[in-house]
Amino acid sequence: MRTATFSARKYDGDCPNSWAVFNKLSLRGVPAGIVFYGQAVPVMVGMDRSEAQRVATRMTRQAAEKG
Repeated sequence: MRTATFSARKYDGDCPNSWAVFNKLSLRGVPAGIVFYGQAVPVMVGMDRSEAQRVATRMTRQAAEKG
């Protein structure tokens, strides 16, 4: 079974708090750059860039530990 991996991406906006965490499987077929509403379903939204990166890293690590 494949472990879930998560990614922080800019989501549907240009303000500093428009970053979201996505499951990488939901980003298949979405071009690099800003993810717009309807292209993929975010796991968490409303974060700045550094917070989104920390959350994505932590969620990926936790998913790997659960195996």
